[in-house]
Amino acid sequence: MMNVGEEPVFSKHGLVSSIAWSLDGKVNYALEGNINYAGAVISWLKDDLHLIQSAGETEALANAANPDDHSYLVPAFTGLGAP
Repeated sequence: MMNVGEEPVFSKHGLVSSIAWSLDGKVNYALEGNINYAGAVISWLKDDLHLIQSAGETEALANAANPDDHSYLVPAFTGLGAP
């Protein structure tokens, strides 16, 4: 999340413009990237699929991934979030 000041910024890269806070009648906005259920995916890999034993293993696995593999996991366990 990044404060962008008193005017909203509309991203062309999938970020969301949100109200960060309002104080004394002035609103400040933020840009944020929403990653819904990232932690739930790690728990699912560990607890349900038993593919990892700890969350700490995931960084090495991500770094070892084949860059030519263009598969995606969409963690839509309870639907898709915005954006």
